[in-house]
Amino acid sequence: MLCLIYFWMAVHSVVFLFKDMDFSNLLPIFDLPLKDFLQSVHSTATFPFGETIAFLMIFPFVKKTGNLTKHVLIFMFIAGIFISLVAIRDITALGPMAEIESFPPYRTVRLIDIANIITRMEILLAISFLLVGVIKIFVLFYGGTLGLAQLFKLKAYLPLVYPLGAIITLMSLVNFNSYLGV
Repeated sequence: MLCLIYFWMAVHSVVFLFKDMDFSNLLPIFDLPLKDFLQSVHSTATFPFGETIAFLMIFPFVKKTGNLTKHVLIFMFIAGIFISLVAIRDITALGPMAEIESFPPYRTVRLIDIANIITRMEILLAISFLLVGVIKIFVLFYGGTLGLAQLFKLKAYLPLVYPLGAIITLMSLVNFNSYLGV
């Protein structure tokens, strides 16, 4: 369901912002040296697809595995196209500002204004990102506890839930600053 909301937001935001897009912002295409280009491609590919490792921890517990590998590859391909569409939308709509924005999709969707009727769509994006973020944290936490339970050869992962949750909470408070400045 949330994936459909994302897809709907991406496609409609491209349609609504098409008049504001400047495709010359995509040029020059290969202006970076090859080393920098390959490094940025690696980090760009690792960020959205790195969570696949957590799903690999969960796959053995799936009852009907049928064509699981084929479906995973298809969905990864669709996700890659989707991420590329969103990146192109952000770059063409924001231009050089896309580089310095802390969250370019939010700023891009904020630009939508159709006759003062269709505006303020960024709240839909914020809610969907929040919900997907919570689901992603749950999946990563579950995969992490399963992995640690297998690493320590425990029969159940439940004894690791509270200690790992406490460690993650403390590390997140120590390592990351708040956007609110608190």
